[in-house]
Amino acid sequence: MNFTRDQYGLNVALDVISADGGHVGALGLGGLHFDQSLSCYQDDPVACAVDCDGGSFTVVRDTGDVLDIRTEHLTVGATEECGGAINIAEQVGAPTTYRLYKSAPEACVVN
Repeated sequence: MNFTRDQYGLNVALDVISADGGHVGALGLGGLHFDQSLSCYQDDPVACAVDCDGGSFTVVRDTGDVLDIRTEHLTVGATEECGGAINIAEQVGAPTTYRLYKSAPEACVVN
């Protein structure tokens, strides 16, 4: 996850390598790389959303070294139409929280 700021506001580039389990594994999409761009809003808490109702996440904890994001619906992966390839929420409508640890920039290269 990489936050950037431009003339339009705060944005995030989200890179996901899917686990080979749960609903994503059942779809045969485990172990694959997906990405998504989101626009963020500087509310309290910070929220970031995908266009076309591709879902969103809220930052529920930010210590500088640890970032917890919570989603009930968030699609990742480009498709030809509006939407994503997979939903990273474990169950739509039920909160899923991901804990992300700060890494050195050189550790964040996706192959």
